[in-house]
Amino acid sequence: MNLMYLVFGGNSQNHSQANFSILTFLAQEQFLNKIIVLTDTPDFYNSLNHPKVQIEKTTTEEMKDWQGDYNYFWRVKIKAVEKIALKYPEDHLLYLDSDTFLFGDLSKLAQILDQGHSIMHLKEGPLSSFKTKSKKTLWKELKGKSIQDIEINQNSAVWNAGVIGISQKNLKTIPALTLSVCDELCQSVKPNWLIEQFSFSIVLNHLTELHPSQDSIAHYWGNKNGWNDFITQFFTKAFMNKLSIQQTIQAIKNVDWKKVPIHERTSQNRKRLLNFVDLILPKSGIKYLNDK
Repeated sequence: MNLMYLVFGGNSQNHSQANFSILTFLAQEQFLNKIIVLTDTPDFYNSLNHPKVQIEKTTTEEMKDWQGDYNYFWRVKIKAVEKIALKYPEDHLLYLDSDTFLFGDLSKLAQILDQGHSIMHLKEGPLSSFKTKSKKTLWKELKGKSIQDIEINQNSAVWNAGVIGISQKNLKTIPALTLSVCDELCQSVKPNWLIEQFSFSIVLNHLTELHPSQDSIAHYWGNKNGWNDFITQFFTKAFMNKLSIQQTIQAIKNVDWKKVPIHERTSQNRKRLLNFVDLILPKSGIKYLNDK
């Protein structure tokens, strides 16, 4: 199996997350052929001196082109998956968002792909069941329609796309059809962040049997601040102790994965209160070096 990440831009936290995620998978490297990082900032990965880690350069221009005729930003994720799938067609492909990590048994996911099935992180539910404005609007616009011969009905489910696993035998068909679905959706409805996710969801479910990965892979989009702090402390300790990459992988194996919550809800009232406090009691006495 090949892993792939798409990480771009200068935000070091995103690249730190990806480095950490990669190390968790290297703890079970016997199930991996390559770990491919597609990035426009390859210097963030210089410390990953491991024979299975492969850095591939993309550019701002390439990613701009990937947005397509409708200038839909998240189309770049589908194009990136397609690029790696076509370049390395001999192995299963497991795409991962940077804010993920492996805590369970990777061999179970490998077996799912060996059987020709597909993987996403988890099933969030039928599009028709959501109460959020964006999903309600999308359901209203799409119900009863057929997109690339895939009927959108009460059972058309949204899956979390932080993990996308495609069996080797489907590498030519799934990315191509997902791209076509995405483009048709962009033509039919106002493009939003959900279209890429929904495109993968309905294509993988239409062409294959779709399985969740949540029992093996965590996706901490709901508590990025907590995990960013944890990862910073982890890498600081590894740096100060001059750990080699093999020693760092060993340290990963000893992590208590229950130490930091995967999801942490912050109420809107709390956010408003904190914003109000910042407004009426702003920081004062701020002084920089050489300020008089």
